[in-house]
Parts: sequence; structure tokens; C-alpha cells
Amino acid sequence: MPRLGTSLPDWAALYASKGWPVLPLVPRHKTPLVPKGLLEASIDATIVDTWWRRWPTANIGVRTGVAFCALDIDGEVGSASLATVAGPGLVHPGPVNNTGRGQHWLYAPTNTMNRANMLPKLDWRGQNGYIIVPPSIHPNGHRYQWAERHGPLTLLPPVPKWLEDMMLEYKVPTEYPVVIPNRYDPLNDILQAAHDIGLQPRRKGSRYVLNCIFHEGDREASLTLYPDQRFFCFGCGAWGNARDLRDRTPGGKHG
Repeated sequence: MPRLGTSLPDWAALYASKGWPVLPLVPRHKTPLVPKGLLEASIDATIVDTWWRRWPTANIGVRTGVAFCALDIDGEVGSASLATVAGPGLVHPGPVNNTGRGQHWLYAPTNTMNRANMLPKLDWRGQNGYIIVPPSIHPNGHRYQWAERHGPLTLLPPVPKWLEDMMLEYKVPTEYPVVIPNRYDPLNDILQAAHDIGLQPRRKGSRYVLNCIFHEGDREASLTLYPDQRFFCFGCGAWGNARDLRDRTPGGKHG
């Protein structure tokens, strides 16, 4: 593989040439810069070149479920969860993406959809998902990096049985309590916007989740409302603020 350093445009072009559909993300962030999010992910060299000429510091997202799927292992909690199902000390034979605080293990693509929190801090990125890849920069300032001898040219292994079993046992969470906004809640504005258009967000930790209104068939509560008054969908990449949600307008403009 050629030595590309940390040039985001060069890496984006390389991934596209491998058949990995890429999309530009806000620099040092996970939000798509294109209006339709992952639905616009492309392997077209001209399109990719145009994007990174316009946004040369854009992070690189890759749509999953096309060229590969990914197991998202988030921090020490995710590693501990992994050990309970795969055994301690397991070494992934395929590509390993070191993220801002964990890893993505890449596998050959399957027809599976996303799975959120299969076990604590252990997620699956399948069809209609995406991950951030090197040399993008995590919001915490850490640069994503491929693990030594486990880079993007490493052969993709099939999904192992322990992971297949875990996905088969996964149940979409349905027991989040419905929350009515109140004046003391830090998400009050965006919660009120959701209620104004007839939605019923459910609490999940410090956030709220609901089925996405910007793409059809969402059964996994992919749309998340955050304390900073913004929303983001992990399924289609729709994002915005309370006004955007009330107006049902995903995304905004970035220069």
C-alpha cells in the first residue's frame, strides 16, 4: 500500500478505489457534510475528488454492509463485553481500526442490519450504517489509525459463530420510558420540538431515542436527541437542531 501519510483526500480516494463507499464528515466530528448522509456514499472517483477538494479536512466515513461490516468495541467496557462471548485475548485476523477510544473489527459483508448495544458498549454496523476510518480525527483529538499488520488491505474474515449467535439473540430495545419534556430538562427545546410534531422520544441514559422520521423502515430507534439540542440518525445520517427537527429538515450547510 502506498505511503499516504495523513492526507485525508488521498485516503478517501484509496478507499473508494477499493470499492468502499465513502462520504465526507464534518472535520473532527461524526456528522455527514452531504444532505442525505450515508445514502450519498460513493465509490465514484470524480465525486470523491470533488468532495475532498471542497472539504480537504473532512473526516472520512465508510458505509457499512457494502464492502464490509464492522464490530464496534467501545473502550474497556466494550472489551470486557467482548471477552464474555469470545473469550479473553482474542486477536482479530482482519482489519482493525483503532478509534478514539476503542476499535472497529472489520468482517466480510453480510445482509444484517445495525445492532445497537448487543452487550454494553458493543455495537454492530451492518447495512445502513457507517464507521469513521483513518486518518480521520476523533472529536477527542485522537487520530484514527489502522493497527499494525491489520490495515485495510488485510483479508476480511467471515463473521464467526459467536458473533452470529450474539446477533441472532439481539432484541431491539422497546422498554425505554416515554418522557414528557419539562422546564428543568437540558433537552427541553429539542424534546418539545419532537412532541410538537407528534413524536414520543424514549430516554436512553443522558440522551433520547426514537424511530427516524427521515428514512423509511427504521425499527432500531436510530434517531438520537442530545443535550446540546442537536439530533443525529445513525441509520441515514440525518442531523440538525430543534428547528430542523420541527421543520423535518435534516442537516444544514457547512462551508
